[in-house]
Amino acid sequence: MTKNNVIYDEEDLEMLSDLKDAKENGMDFIFTYRGNSYRIEFVSGIVLAYMEKENATEFRFQNIDDLMEHYMIDGEPFKTIIPEIDSYYLF
Repeated sequence: MTKNNVIYDEEDLEMLSDLKDAKENGMDFIFTYRGNSYRIEFVSGIVLAYMEKENATEFRFQNIDDLMEHYMIDGEPFKTIIPEIDSYYLF
């Protein structure tokens, strides 16, 4: 399936569904990409995203769509790295 000019397979779409479930259930979404761990939190109506390391910059987004377009990792928006995410889980 193509979404936002990115081709997602079933696994990617399941991950996006789990991301939305995390938001609805107040859980954190933790994923690894290129050997680094990242966290997405849903707090008081905003989305927080950051790399899990000491003194990491915390980015704030209005919603998941804003995160998809504007959360930059290695110079790419989050939506484009989804097929390359190594693993994820909800916490």
